[in-house]
This record gives sequence, structure tokens and C-alpha cells, in this order.
Amino acid sequence: MADRFNNIFPRYHDGNPLVPVWCITPDMDRVIHRFHSTTPVSPSGRYVGLTRLHDENCTPLPGDVSEIIVVDMDTGACMAVAETRGADTQMGAHVQWGMDDSQLCYNDVDTETWNPFGIIINPFTGGKKILEGTIYTVSPDGKFAASPCLKRTGITQAGYGVIVPRENIRFNNGAADDDGVYITDSSTGEKNLWHLLKKLLEMPG
Repeated sequence: MADRFNNIFPRYHDGNPLVPVWCITPDMDRVIHRFHSTTPVSPSGRYVGLTRLHDENCTPLPGDVSEIIVVDMDTGACMAVAETRGADTQMGAHVQWGMDDSQLCYNDVDTETWNPFGIIINPFTGGKKILEGTIYTVSPDGKFAASPCLKRTGITQAGYGVIVPRENIRFNNGAADDDGVYITDSSTGEKNLWHLLKKLLEMPG
């Protein structure tokens, strides 16, 4: 693998890393990957899904456009496959893969309603499926996505949600009984409120 990567990507030596490191987006700045229990690497291992932020030196403004990037680890090709207004500084647009390499999942925002929504795109054909719910974590089989309300996420965890005008965020007053964890069916696109915040707080520790 090292020899193959050396022929495609430049080695990264700053900070004297203890393991081999390569830069897979040498000609693009502002590119980040999502973390927290998901991988940016596609199920086949050939592709990496990333977010290219609008700006890396300041917090995004509502409506700022970022890009969804796919890197081919066999050839080094780096391509923008979509645009999004649903990226923030820590998690990007929550880019991750579904059941196979034809399903790349991420978030966008409708700038007329300022409501976020998930998208599943085939990065090779451009075909898209619009979801009612948002993407935070996709199940390993790609059938479901779980997510909190990403408009409210930034209130307590900056960088992890989506950016919308503050007047478009309805704040919860205590443990809400109409907000919580949402599950979206990737085949139908339908979203359901799976677990209320109030019920989560009532669960025994």
C-alpha cells in the first residue's frame, strides 16, 4: 500500500508523524472529513467522501456554499460531486457512505425555508434522493439514518449541525416532548421521531 500511495499522493512529513501519512487532496484546501464512529472511506475502500468548506478561517454564514468531494484512492482523482449549504466547521456536511459506493450521504439546507434535509447521491451518475430527515449517523447497511435536530445542535455543540439564521431556530424550553432523535428510512425518505428528549432524560442511568 505504501508504494502505491507514494506513486499517487504526496507524503506528509510535518510534525514527524509516527505512522506513514499521505495528503489525498494536495491541490485542494479547506477539505475535512467527518469523524465520530463513521469513516469517510467507501464500503469498497476505493473512495473517500469529504466536505470542502466555504472558508476555513471563519464560521460559515447562512447560505454559504460548500462542496461534496470524492477522492479515488486508486487514481488520485479528486472531484466535486455536489454543492451544499448544510456544512459546519467540525463535521462538514456529515458526509458518509450508505450500503455501497453508489450511496454517498450528506446534508443540505433549503434557503427559502431554512430547513435542513439529507441527500443520498450516486457520485458517479449524479442521481439524488432527497430525504425528509437529516444525516448524522447512517446504519452500516445504509437503510436508516439517525439524527437530532441539526438546527438546534449548534446551540450546545458548535460546528456539529447546520448554519441557519438564528431567528429560524426554535429553542427548546427544558426537556422537550416534541423533539429528540429522528430516524429516516433511506428507501422511502420518510422521517419519524424515534425518541423524545424528555423520555431520554427520564431513562434510568
